[in-house]
Amino acid sequence: MPIYSHNLFSCFYLLFYLVFQPSKWRCIVAEIAPDLAPGFTLSDLKPAHWRQAEIRHLLFVAYIIGPFYVGIISGLWLLLSGSIEIALRGFVYSMTISLVGGIFGGIIVSFAFSVVAALLGGMLIGFLYQLAPVWSLIAGLTALGMASHVLVSLSTLNSKVNQENEKIRLANIQIHSVVFSNINLFLQRIRCISLKQIIAVVLGLFSTAGIIFITAFIFHTLLFRFFPNSLILWATGTALGVGLAFALYTRLWWTAVLLAGTFALGIVTLLSQAEVIADFFLLQPLAGGLMNGLLFPVLFGLPYLLTRGMADNWSGIVAGLLGSAGVYLLVMLFTGQPVGHALLGSIAGFTLGLTYHWWKSPLFYLLQMPYNQFLYRAEQHHDEGNLLSHHSAYWDEHQWLPLYGLDKHLVLVAERDSQAAEAAFSYLNKTPQYWAVLNAQLELFIRALERCQSLAAIKTVHHYLPMPPETLQNHLIRFSKLSDAIEQSLSASDKPIQCQSLETDMDVAGLLLKDLTHVQHAESLRLCRIVEHWRSLLNDQVRDLSQRIEQNRPFKNPYITGVPLTTAITGVFVGRRDIATQIEQLLQAVYAPPILLLGQRRMGKTSLLNHLERFLSHDYVPVVLDLQGISAANPAAFFYNVSRIVTRSARQSGRLVLPDINRKMFQREPVTDFNEWLDSVEDALSGQTLLLAFDELESLELAFVEGSLERNMILGSLRHIIQHRPHFKILLTGAYLSPDWASYLINVETLRLGYLQAEEARELIVLPVRHKLSYHEAAIKKILALTHGHPALLQYLCKAIVIVKNRQEAEIKNKVSAVDVEAAIPMALQSASQFLIYLGHAQGELGRKVLQFIARQVEQQATLDLVHLREIPFASENLQACLTQLKQQDILEEPVAQEYCFQVELIRHWFLTQ
Repeated sequence: MPIYSHNLFSCFYLLFYLVFQPSKWRCIVAEIAPDLAPGFTLSDLKPAHWRQAEIRHLLFVAYIIGPFYVGIISGLWLLLSGSIEIALRGFVYSMTISLVGGIFGGIIVSFAFSVVAALLGGMLIGFLYQLAPVWSLIAGLTALGMASHVLVSLSTLNSKVNQENEKIRLANIQIHSVVFSNINLFLQRIRCISLKQIIAVVLGLFSTAGIIFITAFIFHTLLFRFFPNSLILWATGTALGVGLAFALYTRLWWTAVLLAGTFALGIVTLLSQAEVIADFFLLQPLAGGLMNGLLFPVLFGLPYLLTRGMADNWSGIVAGLLGSAGVYLLVMLFTGQPVGHALLGSIAGFTLGLTYHWWKSPLFYLLQMPYNQFLYRAEQHHDEGNLLSHHSAYWDEHQWLPLYGLDKHLVLVAERDSQAAEAAFSYLNKTPQYWAVLNAQLELFIRALERCQSLAAIKTVHHYLPMPPETLQNHLIRFSKLSDAIEQSLSASDKPIQCQSLETDMDVAGLLLKDLTHVQHAESLRLCRIVEHWRSLLNDQVRDLSQRIEQNRPFKNPYITGVPLTTAITGVFVGRRDIATQIEQLLQAVYAPPILLLGQRRMGKTSLLNHLERFLSHDYVPVVLDLQGISAANPAAFFYNVSRIVTRSARQSGRLVLPDINRKMFQREPVTDFNEWLDSVEDALSGQTLLLAFDELESLELAFVEGSLERNMILGSLRHIIQHRPHFKILLTGAYLSPDWASYLINVETLRLGYLQAEEARELIVLPVRHKLSYHEAAIKKILALTHGHPALLQYLCKAIVIVKNRQEAEIKNKVSAVDVEAAIPMALQSASQFLIYLGHAQGELGRKVLQFIARQVEQQATLDLVHLREIPFASENLQACLTQLKQQDILEEPVAQEYCFQVELIRHWFLTQ
């Protein structure tokens, strides 16, 4: 309820606000009269102010209702311990001193000062009415000290103290340091006392005493002849001195005249009518209250005003308190009363008054804590509004002991009403309970971070994070920046860039975690756990992105088509161990016959020769001689190229060191020179056997037919090597062998290289892509059925399957089904078209027609026995020979139940499209 409303208890609200909640008083003054300062005096009131009903009622409450209540309370207290007469005297005395002291204090010092000094001083002095006057002096100084502190609360502190206060605030942010923080602040204020302030206090006291004494002396000297009463003259001169000093400082001459006149009239009346007053029942307490009510504000106000003008507020307060106590002590000294107890009591009195907000904090603390805990428990079960505004932190602004639980109450309110929490933070941050604001803001910040259980929440948390408190502010801001960086990273449309950015964010989170581990703070462990959780989520996202990128990235096709498999390519060379074993067994004879390895084109003959070394024992040094790459322009070139390839291969293998050769060595007698070179090679073998593997015999036969080489010379040399050089072995490969070679290669052992076995073909399908693709069993069976283990066609088909899978979505990209195999057939046929075209041309026109006819008939499931084939339009007497050739070349199967079919289904698909 507003204190300027018509309420009989408004004076208690006013006193409560000034003592416990000065900020409320500031708001009231600003609401009533914005042009008035919170510490305004009655002299500052202008006519416009006096016309305001609120101000008039405020003065009525402070100077009429308040003193009346002071008198009643004092009287009731005295009635409990004395007679009705004492109670009435105490009532009159306390009411009078409160009324007169309040009005004069409001004129000289401040309205707020006068209310506290008059109401509290009147009650304390009234309670001690029966005791010695020294107790009234102590009570009055205590009230003046408390009122002085109100002046400080309503004014701006010394800037130096403010700076030190801020340093202490920033240095002591833990709840257990709040007490020490406030003690340090108190000690800092004491340390801030300067020589200037001390000098100002001394000058203020002496100036006040000097002005009053000089004025009183002059007045006494001038009027002593006319008025023989020296005491009255001195008192009147003192009153004039007070008025003069007030007028010189404030420039309020009319107010000074009124002050001096009232003061002089009151003093003169009391001194001149002292005997009359003593005879009346209530005049004595009335006169005593009037006298002390005049003296207390005057004796405090003049030193206060003069010293404050020279220094600051605190200096003026000290001077005022010393002035008030000093005059009473001097009077006691001159009248012969003991001053020792009074001096100590005076010091204790104004010390208690000035430090009341220090000793009242522990005094009220035991009552405030249960009350605050009750509010917090009630708030937990209170759904609408909030009870925080009733917390003692709001109505006891000077409570410097930490109100434990306030931070939890702030967090509870903040999670329900952010606007109310912001208002509370703004208010409490200016009070000694600022620690609760810091802790609450930190807790709200951490809770907001802890609620982020996914990257979707983390990336947006920086948009609504509360303002980080001073506590750990540098680290908390990094959380907000990290959230912003994660949002930007996740917004990247390109997944590799997104993955790279998130990895950078992980590094940033790691640095933040490292820094937090070195922070000495109670909440650093929670923050570390949050960072670890964020890093875990980032790591999961990066791993998921990496998998998606890897899944969407085209597989590197491991299958090799079109070229033989060299020793550098081992992943797709499988099987052939049975042929290699047969070759090794044939080579073990001292005079082993030449070995002839026959097979269709693209059946893997050259690939087997390239990998033959890994199948043979260490005693054999195989050298592959590709006859397509050896110049056959003349015998000298032929023998030179053979010797050059052997020398280079032996050197590369590291198993044999042969002498260097040059082209001129074979120019004179090529055959003789070649045999001499073979002698040198045989000397270098040292018990090893050199296996000369001649590949592509068709190229050598072509050279014989064209006449660039003599059959007798070349084949005769080979036969001589076979017959007379046991450390040299010959291996020949080709699709067929001309009959003209038979007379030279006596006892040749012929081996046939056919299709891969089922397990070998399965290995070739699965192993090269075992870490990328997973084949369904139906898909493997379909591949085997289509290729029949043909190594080249199998790789063409598997290569096409990889291309098909690379074009699919990541969800089905890693699984190969029979449908995928079917989809890869056209691509495989297109890729192998040159090989299949050659295969078709090699069969002649009749052979191609027969194969095309059989392919179509199989598609139509028609009968394909020999009787039906002879009825086709292009059948001739060569049909049987053609069918026999097709069977020998492993294109057609041996007829089962007199019916013909393709050995390789994929070849049938090719001829079906021709």
